[in-house]
Formats: sequence, C-alpha cells, structure tokens
Amino acid sequence: SAAPRLRTVEWWAHTRSSRRAHHQLHFDLDEATLLSGGGTRHPLVSSVLYLGGRKAAPTMVTTQTLASGSGDAAAEATPLPA
Repeated sequence: SAAPRLRTVEWWAHTRSSRRAHHQLHFDLDEATLLSGGGTRHPLVSSVLYLGGRKAAPTMVTTQTLASGSGDAAAEATPLPA
C-alpha cells in the first residue's frame, strides 16, 4: 500500500469571472520538490469539484508528461448543470 509513504496533502480553491473562466493547463505535482532538483512527484489522487450554478469549463486529463512534452490520449470531464 502507498498509504505509509504519504506525507503531504494540497488543496486550493478559486473563483473566476465569466470573462476569465478558464484555468491554464498545468501538471498536478509537488512543485517544491521539482524546483529543488528532486525530480517530479505526482499525487496518488487528483480531483476537481465544481460548486455553484454558473457554467463551468470542462477539465481535461491527458497522458502528457514533463519528459515527453506531449501525450497520446486525453479525456474531457464536463461538469453537469446545477
């Protein structure tokens, strides 16, 4: 089990105006470890929760890696209307 190796958790929240509704593409990873030269460490689990009644942009998950620079598959998750 990976549970004994777990050390940290990260969460964050934000809102966007309707004129700036999108979030830039990014990798979920431990940025402090990456910036200190320790390589890439990705979370065991990532999730997205949409709250509120406004139309939200879909979330895209890809097979892209920092090393490859591109991926060969992608999936889109569109939030259901409130």
